[in-house]
Amino acid sequence: MSLSLQQEIGLIGLAKGGHSQAYKNNPSKRRPILRERAEQVALVDWANKTTWNGILIGDFLTHVPNEGKRGPQAQKDFVELGGSKGYPDLILDIPTKKYPGLRIEMKAPEPYYSYVTSSQENWHEKLRAMGYRVEICNSYEEGKILIMDYLND
Repeated sequence: MSLSLQQEIGLIGLAKGGHSQAYKNNPSKRRPILRERAEQVALVDWANKTTWNGILIGDFLTHVPNEGKRGPQAQKDFVELGGSKGYPDLILDIPTKKYPGLRIEMKAPEPYYSYVTSSQENWHEKLRAMGYRVEICNSYEEGKILIMDYLND
């Protein structure tokens, strides 16, 4: 009987005390489809091509890299370097008459909706108390409309 390379690797792993399922077939190890990421990429791309009152919006739109799972050392580094779990994904630092800035929490669009965590809700409350406008967007279109509404308010 001849085994495929994947089956052989699986048997070697079992012999070494590993798990019975190969990495490729393990649903918990599959890479997620990053729908939220795709919407945010589209929004940033739009901002990098859009001007408002002579200002390129993308020059003042910044991403906060606080998402994802981290190993113990990466989590420690994240916190020591000033990272804050739950901080909104995007910062728009163009002040208006009403607000010093806009914070945007991107979420996956329907039907792939992702929920707002308690740490995100806490940050939203703190930022609003400091005068910032904080909104949740479930798509690139919502984000684009929000930014233009914010700037024209």
